[in-house]
Amino acid sequence: MLISLEWLNEYIDLKDLSSQKIAETLTDLGLEVEGIETLAPLPESLVVGQIIDMHPHPDANSLNICTVDIGNKEEPLTIVCGAPNARKGLHTPVATIGTVLPGDFKIKPSKIRGQSSYGMMCSQKELQVSNEDAGLWEISSKYKPGTKISEIIDTSDTIFELSITPNRADCLSYIGIARDLGAKLLRPIKHPKLDYEANDTVKTGQKIKASIGPKAGCGRLTALCVEGVKAVPSPIWMQKRIEKSGIRPINLIVDITNYVLLEYGQPIHAYDERFVSGGMIEVRSAKVQDKLTTLDGQDAILKDGDILICDSEKPIGLAGIMGGLNSEIKEDSSAIIIEVAHFSPTQIRRTSKRLGYHTDASHRFERGINIDTLPNIAKRVGNLLFSVSQELGLPSPKISEDLIDIYPEPKNKTRIALRLSRAKQILGLPKLTIPACCDHLDALGFDLLDKNDDRMVFEAPFWRHDIIREIDLIEEIARLEGYNNIPYSMPVMEITPSREMPFLHFAENAKVAMASLGMSEIITFPFVSENESKKLGISIDHPLYPSLKLSNPISEEYDSLQTTLLLGLLNAVSTNRKQGQKGSRLFEIGRGYFDFSAKSFDKVKYEKFSQYTRPSEHFSAKAREEKNRPTERQLIAGIIDFPLVAGNWLRQEQNPDFFTIKELIYAFLKSIGINSKKITLERPDVTAFPFFHPGASATLTFGGDILGWMGELHPRVAVDFGFHSQQIPIIFELDLNQLFSASMEKLTINTQSSKYPPVNRDIALLVEKSISHKDFDKSFNSFKKRKFMKNYKLFDVYEGDKIAADKRSFAYTLSFQSMDKTLTDKEVDKEMQLLLEWLNEAIGATQR
Repeated sequence: MLISLEWLNEYIDLKDLSSQKIAETLTDLGLEVEGIETLAPLPESLVVGQIIDMHPHPDANSLNICTVDIGNKEEPLTIVCGAPNARKGLHTPVATIGTVLPGDFKIKPSKIRGQSSYGMMCSQKELQVSNEDAGLWEISSKYKPGTKISEIIDTSDTIFELSITPNRADCLSYIGIARDLGAKLLRPIKHPKLDYEANDTVKTGQKIKASIGPKAGCGRLTALCVEGVKAVPSPIWMQKRIEKSGIRPINLIVDITNYVLLEYGQPIHAYDERFVSGGMIEVRSAKVQDKLTTLDGQDAILKDGDILICDSEKPIGLAGIMGGLNSEIKEDSSAIIIEVAHFSPTQIRRTSKRLGYHTDASHRFERGINIDTLPNIAKRVGNLLFSVSQELGLPSPKISEDLIDIYPEPKNKTRIALRLSRAKQILGLPKLTIPACCDHLDALGFDLLDKNDDRMVFEAPFWRHDIIREIDLIEEIARLEGYNNIPYSMPVMEITPSREMPFLHFAENAKVAMASLGMSEIITFPFVSENESKKLGISIDHPLYPSLKLSNPISEEYDSLQTTLLLGLLNAVSTNRKQGQKGSRLFEIGRGYFDFSAKSFDKVKYEKFSQYTRPSEHFSAKAREEKNRPTERQLIAGIIDFPLVAGNWLRQEQNPDFFTIKELIYAFLKSIGINSKKITLERPDVTAFPFFHPGASATLTFGGDILGWMGELHPRVAVDFGFHSQQIPIIFELDLNQLFSASMEKLTINTQSSKYPPVNRDIALLVEKSISHKDFDKSFNSFKKRKFMKNYKLFDVYEGDKIAADKRSFAYTLSFQSMDKTLTDKEVDKEMQLLLEWLNEAIGATQR
């Protein structure tokens, strides 16, 4: 919230304190000052000038040559001006030669279309007094030429930017801030005037009827009728004050309601009486057939539970949030109805979140307002309408002497008991006394009802909704005693080491390993939309289809929790490409959320996803005890964008492909302690993985468990995400829980080295075309009579006219070695023969 020190001085005298001291006091009170801005006064050389003569510019139809009296003894100034309202007799600000205007604009002698000009007549916007830019600022003729503009309006000020916590709704107002400062600094508070000259010809009770419907979420409704008002610009001082507090000036009526909003923290709305049908104001719950266009021109989609302000025919306002366009104050408005009400914070918050509205009114209603002062708020609006109209020289408005005040269930103040012994114990202040506690709380508006040697009973004021327990009163005493005066010491406690979570260390190591391979970590929102899931080709029966819906999504589109991290990565790379950034290498560690109680899937058709039905690993005991909790799996996913290597005059551009991601994954698995020799790759089923290119992708299996999948994005999916069909990124996604389990398997490592040389033999083997290297790999590792063979390496695969059409030849280099001796040819030949017999038996291989 923005607070003007000049305005704050209206309610508490702080003129003797520096802005730094005030900021420190506010922060000590828990009202954090995030920034301080100092506004300078208008320059002394900016004075009132009167146009005493004017004639058209000879060479420009839109310009005039003005003779301006600025009150000095010298001759009047000649100023060339193009303002539409420039005329003889006008009083307006004049910046003389040498004046520096806001924006560091210095006035110098100049020639405009051949005519000399010695100064500048100014608008309000040019002086940053307001946003009014319709022409020259027209100043009252009571100010003589030569009068300094700084004497007419003082723009010097200090603006505090405060961070108000949600529990301190009372401090979303100048009076609330002044009240806290007064209690801390022991200074009196000056309250605004509420009286005005009422007119007995206007009676609110006779002109309108008001009511509150059942379950309408309205605790109190107050209304006041006013006639003979003018929707003219408000005085400059009022415009300046509300503008410095973050609200745009509109007209006198609206500005006064906003002025009082900032004073008291109570939203107010003014309706044009002409558009309130039947003279009726009713607060009720929305119905299905209700329609309302709000002041911003948007059609509000209403639901049961929304609170509406209605006349006898239609809704005229979305209660607590925004008025309706059909009853707004217009330029010719003269008879208005001032509505001041108290609405349910919960209902206002729910409607505001759903519709995406966040207004000054909803911000305050959501946090709770003071239900006790509504009649006084209406009277304050009447007071300002009357006094400011007179200040502007307008006819006095006719303000009703009565007002409507509907208060069905009057609220009682909260009563709280406070023990002095408890306050001393909590605050560590042994010298704290009952009189000191009473003085502090009395200064903050708490009423003392009873007390004895140790116990006091207080009533909390209506503006403090957050005070409900004894500890809340102790916190108030702490604020005024000063947090700096409370002693502190380390508490004595028995420290029980928490249970180690090896998985957390493993996840951190996985991040480091992936980053060391040149990948950059990103964090995306875990919310997805059904439309984006459909882009991946995921059908509603697919395990990866998002089935967990959010009850209060940040947007209506992104209303589901993610089941895969690929969507966030694809959107990130798509955004990078739109910004001209290519070659991204990104990864993310996050959770996938699955609710298989809401839907089931074909476990045969989607067997690769059966791991997602396993119980989640939670680090909270409460979460582990919850029944029917959705399944959560820790995932790690990544994407490598085009190009892999940028081209230049020395080399060609290289594109990533399947083998790029395979190399990355194998290096990653090795670095986190997984035996890559036990990993098998399988071609994925198109139905289960519609987002992968069927000929350039694979699933990874370890000991029968699926670790994840990797490969090239399907061209159709790539185009749907805005990628060029020839520049398709490569993606992968691994189950971190499965990786953790795989990493726990102990590796058998032979640390012995032999001093005897190895013997290598090359062999070519004929097999059926259906046999692959994976089959040979399995057979070599399961050779039971293996004694000296240490390893094997494929160096050739042949198909051609030299062998049968249904055959394929695999050529391997076999290495034999003993730890105890140099092997003879006879020993190697013997093991070779046993191996050939085993390969023939296992996969039908014969030596070529």
